[in-house]
Order: sequence, then C-alpha cells, then structure tokens
Amino acid sequence: MGDITKLESTYTINYVFNLMSSQKITYLSVPKGASAVFNEDRTQATLKGNKASRVLKFFYRSGQMMRPRLLFEESAKFPEEVAVSASFVPTFEPPQPQEECEVLQDEQPESTSLTNGSDFFFVFIVDRSGSMGGKRIEVTKEAMKLFMRSLPSGCKFQVLSFGSKYTSMALPPEDPKVKSK
Repeated sequence: MGDITKLESTYTINYVFNLMSSQKITYLSVPKGASAVFNEDRTQATLKGNKASRVLKFFYRSGQMMRPRLLFEESAKFPEEVAVSASFVPTFEPPQPQEECEVLQDEQPESTSLTNGSDFFFVFIVDRSGSMGGKRIEVTKEAMKLFMRSLPSGCKFQVLSFGSKYTSMALPPEDPKVKSK
C-alpha cells in the first residue's frame, strides 16, 4: 500500500481559443507560454497553450475600440422595433493609428481612470414630431428613463426636443463662463 498523503494533484489545461474581431487587433496579451497566430488582415487570432491554472486571462484591443459606436438591429419578428447599443468613450486625445500588433504574455492592460462624472455633460436630442405618435413616443420615453438611470452620478445633462419647434430642458449652468442661449 502506498502513502496517499504524498500523491500530487497536478493538472494541465490544454486550450485553443479563437479570437474574432470586426476590426484589426492591435494589442493582445495571452497567458505565459501561449502562442498566437493571426490571419492575414489581423482580425482573427488562434491562441494555443497549456497552463496549470484554473484562470486563463486574455486581453485584446482593436484599432477602433476606443471610438464611440452606435449599433442597431432590426427584427423580422417585430418589424416596428429595433435594438440599439451605444458605447461612449470619453476622451480628449485623438486616437493614434496603430499598424503593428503588440503580443505580450501575462500582461494586463493599463486601466483608464475615470472621473466621478461631475465633469461629464450629456445632450439628448428627442424627436417629438407627429411621426413619433403612439407607440414610438412611448418607447422613446422608456428609453430616456433608462438613459437617465444609467448616467454617472454628478454629471450634467440637457434634453433638446423638437417637433414643429424645439425646446431645451436644462438647468441654468453653474459656471459663470458658460452662458445659456
């Protein structure tokens, strides 16, 4: 009989991970010892490796990732409705073109520090013309409620609505340098 207290519990995870991006991949960090093979236009990468760990971390960035995007999808089942996804990327630095791809091992990208939101200002433009009657305006109201609940605390916002005339719904600015019109 052997001594079971001396048995070691070792394991290795073999993996193949296929990364697909709609834009060219410009940054990739894979677990130590992993390999990355890109397709010709660098929109896909096959990552292979093995690691004795329960956690595998992959980080990637594409050339267009730090730009605002608005995506929508129409439904054949619900022809009067669309699903919308908006991503905002607040920055004051223009994105720099990046032709080369950096492949690193066990590196976590630098986190972007965000403010508390007090310096953010959002403008919502709402169509309330006759074409928005009925269900469309109700859906718009529900979307506005969702956006309002999603705003960072401390931020400022303004709602501009238009129909036959436009209306501005905003509090007067606190900054004396900013004049309302």
